[in-house]
Amino acid sequence: MVLGALPNAVGTEATLDVTLEAGDRIVLYTDGITDVFNSSGDMLGVEGVQKIVRETSLLPFKQMKQGILDLVAEWRDGRDRRCVARPCGSSLRFPLVRYL
Repeated sequence: MVLGALPNAVGTEATLDVTLEAGDRIVLYTDGITDVFNSSGDMLGVEGVQKIVRETSLLPFKQMKQGILDLVAEWRDGRDRRCVARPCGSSLRFPLVRYL
């Protein structure tokens, strides 16, 4: 689902009904993550973010966000590179929500 901040960014028909259960997680992100480029000039994109979220989805809630940041940095740099050692950048901020 896309949330648009600009007029007409998303049509009014763009709706999504989701049934959440206790413990489900919602990841909200901006193009600061999808528009990350690696050394080959490839953009991570929505599909890359989806893959990373799936890979981290079984981590404990508090570790999932850092896991996502670490994998984005690893993809960007082409090697294991933890965001604690080198910040991923101020544009890589996103809320991670757990449904209680």
